[in-house]
Amino acid sequence: MNLKSLLWGCSIVIVPILSGCNPEAFEAQIGAFENSQEPPSEEAPSPSPPSNPPSGPSTFSRVVSVGYGGRRITSDDGYVWENNQLLVSQGSAGGDDDDNLRGVGFGDGLFVAVGGSSLRRVLTSPDGVTWTHQNFGYTGWMGDVAYTNNIYFAGGGNGIHMIGTRSPETTGGIQWKSYSPYSIQNSDVDHLIGGGSPVYNTHMRRIAAGNGLFVAVGDSGRRSVTDGSENNEGRLQWISHQWSGTVRRDVAFGNNIFVAVGDSGLREYSTDGIQWNTSNDQQGWAAGCASIPSGTSFRRVIWTGSEFVTISNNSGGQLIIAKSLDGQSWTWHPFSQQLKLIIQFKDEFFGLNGWSTPTIYRGVETPGIDSCGYSIDLISFSSKDSENQSIWSDSMNIPNDMVIGDIPL
Repeated sequence: MNLKSLLWGCSIVIVPILSGCNPEAFEAQIGAFENSQEPPSEEAPSPSPPSNPPSGPSTFSRVVSVGYGGRRITSDDGYVWENNQLLVSQGSAGGDDDDNLRGVGFGDGLFVAVGGSSLRRVLTSPDGVTWTHQNFGYTGWMGDVAYTNNIYFAGGGNGIHMIGTRSPETTGGIQWKSYSPYSIQNSDVDHLIGGGSPVYNTHMRRIAAGNGLFVAVGDSGRRSVTDGSENNEGRLQWISHQWSGTVRRDVAFGNNIFVAVGDSGLREYSTDGIQWNTSNDQQGWAAGCASIPSGTSFRRVIWTGSEFVTISNNSGGQLIIAKSLDGQSWTWHPFSQQLKLIIQFKDEFFGLNGWSTPTIYRGVETPGIDSCGYSIDLISFSSKDSENQSIWSDSMNIPNDMVIGDIPL
């Protein structure tokens, strides 16, 4: 077969030609070929964009710290701190009074700061910058607040406590109900643990939330557990209440475990807030390894997402930082800064010395050897350099608490 090129518009078409060059057969073959071809199509339209195009993050994380004098201050990176606000006049010293903000929590899009003295102080904010005062006339101070299962739980002086639920029509966005510790009946508690008469009116210092439970710790060894529900008599139903022993200074939740810390080197852990087990410094350690000094007072404990970290801030005693994966076995090492608060934010540690002039320290984990000769990541803190360091130089209104919240972009 021979090939012959024919020009069709701007296209070159190749058709087979029969030997012998029969004109009639050639024309018939050309007609059949042309009829088999579709006319040139128009350019295909661009594909329409997807109905749900991929998007970036819709929120970002922010740290809010609160303290004396109604201090509120924020940071989006742990280095630069801004939006410094006070309830007292600038330059005035706040004390253990109605303007003192003792604790701060975050849940359901709201930062909640609590405190006060004779007057109960509650402030809420969607971003840590614009705050609404919820002054509802309740007496007695609040020490801390936590959130889980659509419920806010706050507790404080002499065991007073209250439950809050989101209420957009309420000023500040939360509707609260207050409960008196003096109205608690033993029948309101599923598990009473401790000798003598129950002590319901001891201070609640700190609160942790997890697995649908609130665990409040405080004076006289208080550990109280509730899910925030009421019983048929309209009183708060407690799952457990126990007392007696060393004061518990703080409590944290992570990896389905509650960890409480306190005076005399106390560290203990629980999966339900009812049964508590004392931590063991030397489990798995070399024989003869020094344990944490008994006079150590642990004031803060946090869950970083992978481990518990607690710090002591002894005045005149040894300063210690201890770490644990499960709340049971701890490694520890001494350090030099007397920190009041510690937080892990965006994969970095930040500590706050709040006992004199507040100073922010950056904590860095580096490979090292703990006090027992085991290899661990030591956390060392150094003062950060920032143009905003002066914002912390108001030694009259030191911070009391910090929390991380995710807010809309």
